[in-house]
Amino acid sequence: MGIYKRRGSPYFWVRIYVRGGSRDNQKVIRVSTGTDDEAKALAIERTLMAAHNRTMDTDLLHKMIDVLAGRKENNTEKLPVSMLMDEHSRWLKATNKTLSATTMAGRNTACRKFVSFVESSYPSASNAEDVDRRCALAFAEFLDRQGAKSKTRRNNIADLGAVWMSLIRIRDGITSNPWTLVLPQVSDDYERGVPFTREDERKVIEAADVCGYGWGLACRIALYTGLRYGDTATLRWRDIDLDTGVISVTPSKTRRHKVSLRIPINKALSKAIMERLKEAGKPSPDDFILPELGNRIQGRCKPPCTFARVLSVADVESGKYTFHSWRRTFRTRLAEAGVSDEIARRLGGWTNDGMALHYDHDGRLADLRNAVDKI
Repeated sequence: MGIYKRRGSPYFWVRIYVRGGSRDNQKVIRVSTGTDDEAKALAIERTLMAAHNRTMDTDLLHKMIDVLAGRKENNTEKLPVSMLMDEHSRWLKATNKTLSATTMAGRNTACRKFVSFVESSYPSASNAEDVDRRCALAFAEFLDRQGAKSKTRRNNIADLGAVWMSLIRIRDGITSNPWTLVLPQVSDDYERGVPFTREDERKVIEAADVCGYGWGLACRIALYTGLRYGDTATLRWRDIDLDTGVISVTPSKTRRHKVSLRIPINKALSKAIMERLKEAGKPSPDDFILPELGNRIQGRCKPPCTFARVLSVADVESGKYTFHSWRRTFRTRLAEAGVSDEIARRLGGWTNDGMALHYDHDGRLADLRNAVDKI
């Protein structure tokens, strides 16, 4: 008995010499191990040898070969809900699909919330195969009781639905997607956060500087550019041209339309960015400007301090503001400065006509810079 590579096959094969017969006329059976991993192939050979010597039950032999060759892996047993993202990531890797860091972070958050719900309120659905429409409805109600707004609930449930679609493709015990049945309608409460008042704006920035972890610079970037939280947190040094004083970025919400923004950097923001550059030393162009938040949004670390904590330290009205309030504040300050709607739309990407943002921004850069300087 021994393993070898066979011409035309990517796998290792096992050569088995059958008992009986003369030495010159010995019968040989050749069997594919079904794997190109030499260590697995050797393990399969040893298993077959045990069976050949009548020291192993046949059913057990079949199961061991299936496991060793990678067939039916994870499908013979139920999948704990704590492993949802692991299994989803495995499918993405196998199918060579790449998702944005923001999308992956959203799905990771949705799975984490669902696991917490199952552990605290719905233990009968501890395995993915046991999640049905009733469980999905109970989770939707749970999010509502937690005070999650309709868009947040819809995003969480839609993310779970996307994870379930991948499970349907790779697991025998999951054949339906219960999440599509409980997607909430999005109401007007999706307009997240009102603009900061001048006084609260000052208090929040001061609190952000006290809290640290990059929140001070993050708040200033959002105030003077109107970028959303995800785009602010994942801003890289290559996105900033300090010589021309311009941030060039493709927001996550406009990426599929291939719409990019060029936002001039005003003096206040330039000073804050230069201070961060001195702290960073000589960063790589691919490094996050705010690694504390960029790594967090990609799921590489847990947040040591959230924006909710910043708001708490600032002692502003609870439940009134979110990080998205900076985007609304940016738009409000532009209006207060008398900046035209057209320039404001170009700076923040507020438009229903996506093609309007494909126009060449270079010719209007002076106008855009003028507008940002007025904030």
